[in-house]
Amino acid sequence: MKQTIRFYLIIFASLIVLLFLLPRLLPGGPLDFILGRGDGPTMTAAQQAKLMSYYNLDKSIWQQFLIYLRHLVQFKFGVSYLYQQPVIQLILTRLPYTLAVVGISIFFSFFIGVLLGLFVADKKETLRSKGIFIGMLTLSSLPEYLIGLLLVIPFCILLKWLPMSGAQTSFLENASIWSQIKDRLIHGILPVLALTLANVPSIFLIVRNQAREILKQPYIEFAEMKGLKHHRIIYRHVFRNILLPIFTLMMQRIAIILTGAIFVETLFSYPGIGLLLQESILSRDYPLMQGLFLIFALVILSINLLTDLYYPKLDPRIGGKNVEKI
Repeated sequence: MKQTIRFYLIIFASLIVLLFLLPRLLPGGPLDFILGRGDGPTMTAAQQAKLMSYYNLDKSIWQQFLIYLRHLVQFKFGVSYLYQQPVIQLILTRLPYTLAVVGISIFFSFFIGVLLGLFVADKKETLRSKGIFIGMLTLSSLPEYLIGLLLVIPFCILLKWLPMSGAQTSFLENASIWSQIKDRLIHGILPVLALTLANVPSIFLIVRNQAREILKQPYIEFAEMKGLKHHRIIYRHVFRNILLPIFTLMMQRIAIILTGAIFVETLFSYPGIGLLLQESILSRDYPLMQGLFLIFALVILSINLLTDLYYPKLDPRIGGKNVEKI
């Protein structure tokens, strides 16, 4: 365990350096965006120099890095160039939107994927099971933003059932709490649906393949000979034996769904940290980019660390000491 934690601490230290360098490797800089992205000067040279000094951009790269480390130790992410607000305040304001969309998408992705995977694995090669399998293969080849675009056409343009962008309707502040909650839920349907449809196929395929392998095992035939009901065999023997692959897959998909939320939020102008990251990259907002990159890195590293620490406890066969005892 100590070796695993030490390994992740080394990765985290390397990421801190990388997160500082990545924004500065992008072409252009914050001043170019502030001046209108090169469309013409809007400040005098003295004003530009003063602005660079205010944001510490006139200092050497090493001095900027030391300032970045000092702020990091103090849990300060700086002030956003674009919004003129503390970065941590911006992230905390936008984070609930992303957590809601990602959390609901993860739940529905696994619920639908596991149910469909078990259903198709349990059936013979019927027309229905083949149709579901082909549909999932087709869906797995589409990225999140393309699925989102395909959803916009029928639901927003043709039928006009759902709003195309945003998280709430304008000028609805004085409405009742129930109306505001209903309005936010309606605005969240398309982002959740796009992320769910993009992630169901991979879960479905893994559950289907794992369940089919288990159904071929001798103990399944023995359970059937004992007269156990079929649904009980599926639950007690098949579902329980695929829990470990599902756990591993869930840990992996959380990180993938979180990164997919960047494209979905950008497409639907949904005000989560994914859209905030896109805005920070376009405006070359170094403090905001560094703060958001750090949040994404911490989430992904934490998920991988939890998987490495707890998976051997759930499956003792992968631990060397336990294998010898067996």
